[in-house]
Amino acid sequence: MNAKTYNKVVRRAAVLASRLLESPQALHYFHAMYFGENVEIPGAKFERYGSDKKINTLTPYDIEATREELILLADKVEFGFYDTGDAHGQCYCFTPVRAALGCKSVILLSTELYSAAQNKDCDDAYNAKVDFQIANTTLHELAHAAFNDVAGDDLEDCFEESVVAESGFELESRIFGLCWDSDGVLAWYDWQTSWLGEAGYNVSEICCEPSRLVERSFYWDTDNKLLLKLFDERFWDGDYAKRGRVALLPPPVIGICQKRFSSKTKAYDALPNRGKQLWVASEKVASP
Repeated sequence: MNAKTYNKVVRRAAVLASRLLESPQALHYFHAMYFGENVEIPGAKFERYGSDKKINTLTPYDIEATREELILLADKVEFGFYDTGDAHGQCYCFTPVRAALGCKSVILLSTELYSAAQNKDCDDAYNAKVDFQIANTTLHELAHAAFNDVAGDDLEDCFEESVVAESGFELESRIFGLCWDSDGVLAWYDWQTSWLGEAGYNVSEICCEPSRLVERSFYWDTDNKLLLKLFDERFWDGDYAKRGRVALLPPPVIGICQKRFSSKTKAYDALPNRGKQLWVASEKVASP
């Protein structure tokens, strides 16, 4: 693939990914991964990692040290495009066997995404969605690559209070407060729910406390136009600079409380607990 063509196609997505990687939430997450402490979870094959510092207590030294690790990580990751099936991206270690001291990674992005980025049309909202998909998928897989860098090709661990060890979704939810589902209609959802098993994940391999997975998740359809602001310098210099992560969320909308892959739904009147991890709220309000 011609490098000049590649850079032209993904440049806008790469700029967005870099902005999000510099967010306080992302830097705090990667600081915990590289410099935090791990504790054992009794009776589980996972550990739990986190930082003794809150987002607003990271020092300039902490932030700079985290950035340096991310710069070093860039030299340990190779990117490519491949037919990834239903997934937007994949990440795996170079080494064919488990490496206790970390390993380099390959990140493969979907050729379908790349083709969509090459064949943009005059619909600005659609173009923004494609570029966002590439940016968000890159960050998701980069979180897996960072874990590979720290721990090698081993089972991932749970971050702070989370019950699921899935670094990609964890980073997404830390940056945005929720995760994005951009297959078909753009939507937000909370992800630490029982649908993981129904979606094909091996729950025993990624969940440290299966009993705490809630049965139903919240899901909000939204509009592609909401993504346009992410590619506008005025948004980052204005609204985001003032409000931070809250500015990334859509306005309150009617959503549904549902068990994924099920036709049974229940209307929910607005986005709850906009600044918090929504799966915590789900335990209290989600019901059949």
